[in-house]
Amino acid sequence: MTRIFFTHSGKQKKADKAGNYVNKAAIFAFTENSKKLASKLSEGLRNYYTYGGKANCKNCSGNAHYSDYEKRYKRDNKIFNSLNASDIGIGTFEFFNYDNDNYRENIERAFNEYDFLIFFLSLGAVIRLISPLITSKLSDPGIIVIDEKGNYVISALSGHIGRANELCISIAEIIDAVPVITTATDISEKFSLDMFAKKFNLNIENKNCIKFINKSSLSAQKIIIFIPESDLIMSRNEDFKNKIKDYFADFNQPVQFIYKKNDIEEILKEHCNELNYNKSNNDESYGNKSTNLNIIVISYKTDVLNLKMQDFTMPDFTFNGLFSGSLNDSLLSKLRYYNITICRLFPRNLSIGIGCNKNTAFEEIENFIQEIFNQNSLSMLSIRNIATIDIKSEEKGILEFARQYAQYIDFFSKDEINNFLYKYQMDLRTDNYYNYIKPDETAGASACFRYTGAYSVCEPCALLSSYINKELLICKKKKMNTTMAVAI
Repeated sequence: MTRIFFTHSGKQKKADKAGNYVNKAAIFAFTENSKKLASKLSEGLRNYYTYGGKANCKNCSGNAHYSDYEKRYKRDNKIFNSLNASDIGIGTFEFFNYDNDNYRENIERAFNEYDFLIFFLSLGAVIRLISPLITSKLSDPGIIVIDEKGNYVISALSGHIGRANELCISIAEIIDAVPVITTATDISEKFSLDMFAKKFNLNIENKNCIKFINKSSLSAQKIIIFIPESDLIMSRNEDFKNKIKDYFADFNQPVQFIYKKNDIEEILKEHCNELNYNKSNNDESYGNKSTNLNIIVISYKTDVLNLKMQDFTMPDFTFNGLFSGSLNDSLLSKLRYYNITICRLFPRNLSIGIGCNKNTAFEEIENFIQEIFNQNSLSMLSIRNIATIDIKSEEKGILEFARQYAQYIDFFSKDEINNFLYKYQMDLRTDNYYNYIKPDETAGASACFRYTGAYSVCEPCALLSSYINKELLICKKKKMNTTMAVAI
């Protein structure tokens, strides 16, 4: 298998031998002293993550500025070390040191293609250099600023999703500096929605939810986490639920876990009744007097809160058909007026197997998969990866679809596929889970075999890439030049 990741700018990046994502960090140093520090940092960071942190790091200074939020990051790493998500944690590094030559062009290129930019420069100068390049907190790289003498390490941009806060702490350990983190939730040791999403590989549907949920967290307001039971059953991932509970264990954060839709309906009904009561008593400020209701929905399905009950009515608003579409800014603002924040997080846990004829257009692939996802109430935001046969490694339509929707793409050889299918057929005798790929799909006379040498493509590739489950969420579908299947 060959795995190709995509940077936030869409550039392809090959995985290491273990199939893991390799971070790229650009270090910009402009003086002789800062270049010496940069060299020490490059070697120190490699050893730091190679040998598992400060205790085993050969080049670490033994930082005396050990902080409470550093303990939190180390605790989080223990929680997530068994999660099967390739971008959890900082991982390994490739380093590229830059000096004065063409530095503006290099900064722009690194900003678009790298995971971290580390500057030995003043904070003000860095702000001026990167400000034209900043686009979104969901995609910008982590920016670290270190002063000329290496006394302070500042997390300047993308502290959570870009993981600058975590890297800031590591760098401070290595060069014996003071880490400077100003993110309110971190220094207050509070729950942060964007860090939570990053740790669990969740896609945030509407980034404007982040500020509302984080503000509620800082005020120690209760947050309701709704994970539908059906999702946990289908993905066979009770461990996922337990890890989320562990994540909240050390936060001074009131949290309520709910797994049944009926319980969410009751909470919304109670909230609506309070608002209606206030209005019926001619309290025109009813929208501001109600208790805040903060709900985080975690599901790869789009219809888990498609509420139809007329009981969910508030003044000038109804919940009829809520979230049958997207949680756009207009709906979010309307909910906020009634002190309700509902944030949808989509776990990136769907592996899509794709097969297609040569030169199939991206638009045809995209429209077909979107059609199947809509029919099955699946979110495109839950696509983790694409999987196909290696002879399609240059297929522009598949590559473009993966670039726009997936974190990475897996390419399997015909032998890997056929060996998997052989085992699949043997297991048909004893394992009821293996009853989805149909026997005639593996017939040597099939068109797929004649053209690719593999008995099937989309279904076995989806299963090979899914790791855990033995069944398909969506069996093979075909339209025009494209076939697709989905595994969790």
